[in-house]
Amino acid sequence: MTEHTYVLGVDIGGTNIRLGLVDEEGNLSGYQKISQQSILYGDDTIQSLAEYLKGYLQEFAKDKQVIALAAGIPAAMSRDRSTVWNAPNIKGFSGRNVKEVLQPHFSFPVLLEKDVTMLFYYDLMQHKIPHKDVLIACYIGTGIGNVISVDGKVLIGNDGAAGELGHIPVWDKTDICNCGNEGCMESHVGGKYLVELREKRFPDVEINQLFTVYGDTPEMERYLEHLSLPITTEINILNPAVIILGGGVLSMPDFPREKLEHYIYKHSRKPLPADNLKLVYSDNQGENGIYGAAIYAREILEQRKGE
Repeated sequence: MTEHTYVLGVDIGGTNIRLGLVDEEGNLSGYQKISQQSILYGDDTIQSLAEYLKGYLQEFAKDKQVIALAAGIPAAMSRDRSTVWNAPNIKGFSGRNVKEVLQPHFSFPVLLEKDVTMLFYYDLMQHKIPHKDVLIACYIGTGIGNVISVDGKVLIGNDGAAGELGHIPVWDKTDICNCGNEGCMESHVGGKYLVELREKRFPDVEINQLFTVYGDTPEMERYLEHLSLPITTEINILNPAVIILGGGVLSMPDFPREKLEHYIYKHSRKPLPADNLKLVYSDNQGENGIYGAAIYAREILEQRKGE
């Protein structure tokens, strides 16, 4: 009987870290969800992460053949996916060569990638989308996560910074984004903006009831149309075969998908690509990043075999 192989998938979030072992058949074992602060502590948070992961493997993978560690990070990263340029929600990662610190602790490859890319790989599998042609994914959470894939390869860009859809500048806006620039799109359509809108206009409801109670108001209609604009901009530029939509905002109770789709169609160029849009939705489960990391790792390892 062939021995199973496993990928240790790690999803590093701003609040929690999720991790687990995924075999070649997609079975998840040893799943953990732990607060980020309980793992990333001390003077060197990358070293503390390495120590935690080594302890995890001692407990859950003693008799397992682990072939890679793949971690999704919500951050801007270098082209070779080793250095994290800017990770405002992860203590001690910004400006560090994370891979260089982690790799000596493990006998198998350490692979790092943006967290949204890991979600993208999961969604391709979940929706049985062939990884070819032009594909885009937009994940609307606190900000906007974006993936562009062309002919089976995720677009990284010259410096590793491709797909920063949330940082398209909005005309005549001067508010300061977390990135330091003025008037970035995600400051006006991301989850952070929704929280501010609720506090200002609808303080009588919790954020998760915003669409349920006030989904038909002019303010929410305007929000949905504004949300459609960065998505449609990318559609009009790239003419993708499939558009994946997901993230915490789109998973809120009673989020009006049909209204968002209406505005996406409204602002898409006619007759094409408007008349041939294929939209699919991510299911936004907590383990998706782990599964996606495992799929990503196996694809990378397979590519390396052929080099």
